[in-house]
Amino acid sequence: MRRCPAQKHAESRRDRVLALGLHCGRSGLSVAHFDSLAADDEVVNRELSGSGSKAVMERPGLVQQFLQGAEFLRALLSSIDAALLLP
Repeated sequence: MRRCPAQKHAESRRDRVLALGLHCGRSGLSVAHFDSLAADDEVVNRELSGSGSKAVMERPGLVQQFLQGAEFLRALLSSIDAALLLP
């Protein structure tokens, strides 16, 4: 977000993802694409935070959550045009 050319206060994570798409998204990608990414971010963030539970998770579950988070980041970063970011 710091490298986004339009700096404004975003109220939520969803607003941040949508702002990145609006100001730095690759050409040809619609707002709906970033809206979908914002929804994915909400799910991934909720699962990674454990929904407030302190239960111990088994290794396969941790690996699954890590892969889901990594896949989300890959999708978000591949949707951003690096040339539009501030240096």
